[in-house]
Amino acid sequence: MNSYDFKKLAVRKVTQLNRGKKTAGVDGIKNLNEKQRVWLVDNLRITGKAHPVRRVMIPKPKGGFRPLGIPTMYDRALQALFVMALEPEFEATFEENSYGFRPGRSPIDAMKQIQLCLQQADRFVLDADISKCFDKINHEKLLVLIDHKKKVRTQIQAWLESGNIFEGIFESSDAGTPQGGVISPLLSNIALDGIEKRIGDWAETQRLFRPNGKLVDKKKDRRKSIIFVRYADDFVVMNHNLSVIQKCKEIISEFLAERGLELSDAKTKIVHTRIVFEKNEPGFEFLGFKIKHFDTKKHSAKNNQGHNIGFRLLIFPSKNSRNKHFATIDQILRQNKTAKQSQIVRKLNPIIIGWTNYFRFSHLLTTKIGGSMEQILFNKLKYWGKRKLNSANKLLNAYDKFWHKINGRRQFAFKDRNGEYVTISLYRKVAKGVSLVKYVKVKKDVSVYNGDLNYWSRRAITPDLKTRTRDKLLKRQNYKCSACGKTFLPFDIIETDHITPIAKGGSHKITNLQLLHAVCHDRKI
Repeated sequence: MNSYDFKKLAVRKVTQLNRGKKTAGVDGIKNLNEKQRVWLVDNLRITGKAHPVRRVMIPKPKGGFRPLGIPTMYDRALQALFVMALEPEFEATFEENSYGFRPGRSPIDAMKQIQLCLQQADRFVLDADISKCFDKINHEKLLVLIDHKKKVRTQIQAWLESGNIFEGIFESSDAGTPQGGVISPLLSNIALDGIEKRIGDWAETQRLFRPNGKLVDKKKDRRKSIIFVRYADDFVVMNHNLSVIQKCKEIISEFLAERGLELSDAKTKIVHTRIVFEKNEPGFEFLGFKIKHFDTKKHSAKNNQGHNIGFRLLIFPSKNSRNKHFATIDQILRQNKTAKQSQIVRKLNPIIIGWTNYFRFSHLLTTKIGGSMEQILFNKLKYWGKRKLNSANKLLNAYDKFWHKINGRRQFAFKDRNGEYVTISLYRKVAKGVSLVKYVKVKKDVSVYNGDLNYWSRRAITPDLKTRTRDKLLKRQNYKCSACGKTFLPFDIIETDHITPIAKGGSHKITNLQLLHAVCHDRKI
């Protein structure tokens, strides 16, 4: 933390690479120029003090607000320095099935772990939710878990107790970690780390049985029989035995109470992946996905002996995720009733592509969901066109005006300055050829700090941002940035660049594309 080079890297991350660099804290400072960044590096040191955070209320999808705390630029840079110093230490000991806010791991890794555990067996599931996790973490317990003394402890304690300012009024903070700070995700992972071990230690001392009724002999197998998957403060526990799940709920409640936390009674429930249990529908939602077993004979999964088991596992976007996605599209169409078709396509395409890329490692296309979503999108665009036109037969004229025949099929498209059609992105086109079954999950016990650049460079781009084009570009560039020549790593921000800009006659073809670090891309622009 006294290294001048690491201080420069911390300032660079906060003021140049971070997408929130233009957001100010209570001091109003944002978007630093070169001289200000140099001054910040020269004056960055552990003071044992902290400024209050600026509190902003973010609307939740289901109503209500989520508090977001924005530290000052100085505190953000110092927190980034602390993260670089502390994260390697804790990454070496974090639990295998913890995937949230950790470099090199993603929500798709968590979903893959669930898919591997449920593809051949139905189970009871503890679908848990921690009540106000980030607001209630006990400060003293957290500092004990961090286990550093003197200046490090004093500085972290100062951030935890700095308080916040909302609408000009100061509020003290006696518990919790402010959401929005650079160090907050690491602190929350430290606080929640250990649930899987606590459950495993209990399992080793019990008489547990397999689904076929046979006793589990080895301690290692008893530990593995209870499946735990956590992403930040969201987690699930799975086992075929209801009494085991109920006991796990008690163990987790005791664990959380030690840290000043508790399970939400309203949102925590026990469900079954295949049958109705306690009036709860089969399956559960996790990270925006719906995970559920469906009874079937024709497409049934098979056990290790090759026999049909009578059901199969489907993982697909939940109804809430689909509704939220279309609500965003509705808002854009309402706000752009008189906009040009080209503007509508350019506004909607990033939203459609981003949403589909996140859910493409699911059964989005193999179920009816993909087709129904495209039909809903068609209807919304059709009525946008109807409102835009003022002719007698608005619906028919809108279809003729905005839908053009491309490769034998009508598509919502417009011609660019080069005379080429630019179409609206469709879910099946973005997600084509992708499967969660084929996805290779990150190894359980690896860390981005283990020095294996060969392994991590090939996992540089997170799955929700991967496309076939990006995969090809990575291989073509030998997993290195075209500008600086450095190997891509999972915590790098990677952007796609047009070698010859579109404004100067460049095309969207892969031969005119390259992958660059975000800062290298900014320099080129």
